[in-house]
Amino acid sequence: MRKKTLTAMLSVALLATTGLSACSSGSGSDANTITYWASNQGTSLQNDKDVLTPQLALFTKQTGIKVNLEVISWDHLLDRITTATTSGDGPDVTNIGNTWSASLQATGAFVDFDNTALGKVGGKDKFLATSLSSTGAPGKTPESVPLYGLSYGLFYNKKDFAAAGITAPPTNWTDFVADAKKLTNPAAKKYGRLTGRRQLHRERALRLHLRQTAGRQLLRQLR
Repeated sequence: MRKKTLTAMLSVALLATTGLSACSSGSGSDANTITYWASNQGTSLQNDKDVLTPQLALFTKQTGIKVNLEVISWDHLLDRITTATTSGDGPDVTNIGNTWSASLQATGAFVDFDNTALGKVGGKDKFLATSLSSTGAPGKTPESVPLYGLSYGLFYNKKDFAAAGITAPPTNWTDFVADAKKLTNPAAKKYGRLTGRRQLHRERALRLHLRQTAGRQLLRQLR
């Protein structure tokens, strides 16, 4: 795929989650149409489509480039991308997990984010150095762009801690697990930490909010 087209697509932050990468496409698609594989961030594949479709419509209105969207679950995304890198029949743009970046870069199937392309999204100074360092192999031109990060904090109920005989918040994982067990009482439906679907849905909701917010901000900047 032509770098000019890819650069225009990659300028829109709403199209990324952990990282946004440009793939060399063998599909021979029209110059004004690109294919985007989005990772599943919402409660379902359809939920992501509902969120992304109006944002992609804004992108098409601004650039004239149509986007063929496919949302793929994280369970299948890496296999789909790996197959695409060997078959040559892949998307123009896809999301990747940051831990995949170096190995996928080694396939040679991704378009580099050189200084010109990075300049479209604010340049290197737009990103935290630690985030940018996870976009490819050390010393090489990055092949993806970090578009959001999550920071975690510890919140606890002092009253519940005192009732369980815990005098201070945990400072390491061992203490965290021990305290969580002390705070857990299934009979009273009390648990020491958020688990399962509750935690997953909260994180998904946060990612969707960040995606929409970042997308709107960058669209305003690019107008």
